[in-house]
Amino acid sequence: LPDFGMYLDKAWQDRVSAIWTAGSYIKSVAVKRAYPAIIVDWPDMAGRPPELLAQLVDICRSKMRRGLVIDIGCQAGHGRSGVLLACLIARVEHLSGEQAIAEVRKRYCPHAVETPSQEQAVIAFSKWWKYERGHSAVRR
Repeated sequence: LPDFGMYLDKAWQDRVSAIWTAGSYIKSVAVKRAYPAIIVDWPDMAGRPPELLAQLVDICRSKMRRGLVIDIGCQAGHGRSGVLLACLIARVEHLSGEQAIAEVRKRYCPHAVETPSQEQAVIAFSKWWKYERGHSAVRR
């Protein structure tokens, strides 16, 4: 079993510990798994705003830095899972959105990041993160 689950579809809601949407927890539900998880209300085939993707990436990275194994899933494991994985790759490896999409398709699944709106979400996240990183360095 993984140490933590990040599930990107409401269909998981009867199996996880909390629901995450628009940047906040909205409902606790009974834990039916042996590990904690977050569920994200993310419509199929859609992208998400860069600020929300950044929150999800930060949660995953904090778990990974502690050596935890994370299970990331949606329904088919291509679109939404691919978006989050591509954003993680973009963030950790400092890649452009386009490069991160190519990498997730090479490393994980050729069908990852299925729709143009999902591709645009990864590209927007990468640009947003680079902009935020640059501005936070200036503010210090």
